[in-house]
Amino acid sequence: MTTPQLAPVVECIHRTVLDTSDRVAALLLLSRSPEALDAPRLGLLALVEREVERCRPLLVGKPVRLTLRDPEEAWVCARPELTGMAIGNLLRNACYYTERGEVAVLLTGSSLVIEDTGPGLPSSVRAQLFDRFVRGERESQSGAGLGLAIVKRIWEHLAWDVRLEDRPGGGSRFVLLFPK
Repeated sequence: MTTPQLAPVVECIHRTVLDTSDRVAALLLLSRSPEALDAPRLGLLALVEREVERCRPLLVGKPVRLTLRDPEEAWVCARPELTGMAIGNLLRNACYYTERGEVAVLLTGSSLVIEDTGPGLPSSVRAQLFDRFVRGERESQSGAGLGLAIVKRIWEHLAWDVRLEDRPGGGSRFVLLFPK
């Protein structure tokens, strides 16, 4: 039985266990050849909504809105473990680096856009953005610099396209294009 005071701690541990389990499953799938994996038809809307909700706790105490704007269902042939990990990595980065303003997610039938009003990426980092061990330039940096390298590896595995575009007004804008 959990006391009311421990409920938030238990919830955090539970969420961490689920996230870790999902990441391990995705990395195990990523180690296999794409031809060896089945790729079921997957609706992305529920998966994107789940990742948005997983990221809300990252914004507690920050004046940042996290919005899923007028989403459309997108159907792809992909493993949910891989797709969720890639979307989650991009979304967590946006939430982590945005101190005020908005993190917006736009899902259409052919693409997913994650944009934020954070500091954007310095030109010194942009050229190597998807390389391993490359991190943004934030004073209190955490992580190993593997998140975007994993995103790139997943999209290559799925034969999808991911790119960084300039966002009017600053911040970052990642665009994921799904194959037809």
